[in-house]
Amino acid sequence: METASYDIRFDEQRGLLNLTLRGFWSLETLDAFRTELVEVAARVREQRPSFPVLSDSIAFAVQSVEVADRLGELMLAGAQVNSGRVAIVVGSILNKKQAERALQAPNLRVFVDKEEALEWLMQ
Repeated sequence: METASYDIRFDEQRGLLNLTLRGFWSLETLDAFRTELVEVAARVREQRPSFPVLSDSIAFAVQSVEVADRLGELMLAGAQVNSGRVAIVVGSILNKKQAERALQAPNLRVFVDKEEALEWLMQ
C-alpha cells in the first residue's frame, strides 16, 4: 500500500490548486493536511477570490469512515470560502462511491479520468 502522504501546489499559470493524496490516512495526517491546505488556500484567495481545485486521488486508498467524514466537513468549509469548481480524480469505482458519499457540494464532481476532470474544471 502507498505511504500516506499529500502534496499541495498552486499552478499560477492555470490558476489551479493541485492536490495529490496518497495512501491510507490517519487522523494526524488529515489534521496536517487541513492545516497546510487552509494556509495555502488563504494565500491564493488574497489574489483570487475563487479558483478551481484538482485533487489527484488516484493513489488514495478507501479511507476509514472517520477520515472520509472529516474530509467531507473540510470540503463543505472550503465551499463556503471558494466558489470555484472542485474535481476529484480517483482510481477505482469504490473510491468514487466513497468520495461521492462523503464529499457533497454543488461545484464538486468525482472523475476516474484526469483529462476529463481538467476539461470540466477549465470550462
